[in-house]
Amino acid sequence: MTTQSIDPATRRVPPLGGLNLTVLGIELKRMLRNRRTIIFTLIFPAALLLVFGGQEGWQDPAGSGNVAARSAAAAQRSASPARPTRA
Repeated sequence: MTTQSIDPATRRVPPLGGLNLTVLGIELKRMLRNRRTIIFTLIFPAALLLVFGGQEGWQDPAGSGNVAARSAAAAQRSASPARPTRA
């Protein structure tokens, strides 16, 4: 059995980058018919945003970039008992 190699320089790009509008339409209809899908893709993220974003103190600065995570990790390391190191 022989395999043909495809030259990427001569390969044509499919229209719309290979997006099939018929399949997209079918999948959108299937998704919109499923009540559980709607809940977990639209309603649940919005509810989480309201729950966690509506808490007090959201405007307090927590550092910039990974500074807050790095300082929290350093504080945790200094608070924990010393571990023996491997040689």
